[in-house]
Amino acid sequence: MSEPRHLSFPQEICDAIIDLLQYDRWSLLSVSLTCRVFYPRTRVYLFSYATLSSESGCIRLAKLISLSPQLALLFTSLKIKAASHNSIDYRPFSVIELLVNLKHLTLSGGDWSRMPDTVVTSLQSHSYLTFRICPSFKFRSIGEICLLLQTSPHLRWASFWFKRTFTEECHLDHSLHSTPAPVALHIGEAEPTFPIETLLKLAATSRPCPFSFRNIRTLNIILSSRNAMLRQHLNQYLVLVGTSLNILHVNHSVPVPMYTSSETLDVSNVNHLSVIILQCDPNYFGRGSQIFEWWISNLSVVKEHSTIRSITFEIVSPISETGMQVPLDWDDLWTRLDECLASYKLVSLQHVVLKFRPRPRPGWDVYKARIEGKFSLLKQLGREVVLE
Repeated sequence: MSEPRHLSFPQEICDAIIDLLQYDRWSLLSVSLTCRVFYPRTRVYLFSYATLSSESGCIRLAKLISLSPQLALLFTSLKIKAASHNSIDYRPFSVIELLVNLKHLTLSGGDWSRMPDTVVTSLQSHSYLTFRICPSFKFRSIGEICLLLQTSPHLRWASFWFKRTFTEECHLDHSLHSTPAPVALHIGEAEPTFPIETLLKLAATSRPCPFSFRNIRTLNIILSSRNAMLRQHLNQYLVLVGTSLNILHVNHSVPVPMYTSSETLDVSNVNHLSVIILQCDPNYFGRGSQIFEWWISNLSVVKEHSTIRSITFEIVSPISETGMQVPLDWDDLWTRLDECLASYKLVSLQHVVLKFRPRPRPGWDVYKARIEGKFSLLKQLGREVVLE
């Protein structure tokens, strides 16, 4: 059956319509089956991402590509989610060799050492823009990761959620294969057994591998009591000379560790600081106000001519909006924060944001005005204070 004449839109309009639906997979499928004029654009989105977790999934992908070989060129993102048990057969994963335009790789589950050599070689040949390792994926050494990323000089973002230990062994000649650190690095919550010393030791090195933090501009890290040594190692990195760190995101997860003013972080050289604080039941997880006090201590000991330009505190409560009550005893903390941030050592500071998620109700407008009144010193200095 021929297409109705009124559907003969210019291709640019058809493409623009599909671009608006790019995140709605079901709509893309419906549109592509309804009108073939949309198909060239819908397939760009429908066949851009592959998830391989089993033999059957690998076989389906191989059959699809055998029927339409050009589809293999459309896949730019791959997620490997193999089971961790020993009985899984990794040979069907050889279908990965057909995906020649990969730019984004997520290793969600599996064992790198059990991948077929041809698959390993294929994955090592791509230049990735984003890279993620999840807790259920196993590497034996850091060198395996360096080899995987040796052809990714434009790596923008990497995420490492460590669960298993690995060695710092690396046989890659980094003088021949320069692999700059990612622009942004996310480190998930490490297990207590993970040798964080290995990670931070490599952070202090000058070799251009993914675990050298010197070229990283954005670091996103989770702190909890599960690994009490992490704060010390993080501080050792923050005081290094010659790093490129510009943005530091710190997410405090539960259970909340005990913080003391003697265990501070030196954030003097960070331009933008963002902190997420959980306001939970103090009987189980510790007080969110204690973390806030610790950050006041951190900001009180910054060096003169600190480069901090913006600070964001996000206070998150698992309680519903109607049930959330911002503790009244935080009034003193707002005043102390105002005095701290008005210090001559924070002369570069321009912007302070306090976020409440969810926003406390009822009475938010009254409470907001009350908090804003606690920041008189910053306002006198012309600094912007925003409550959201």
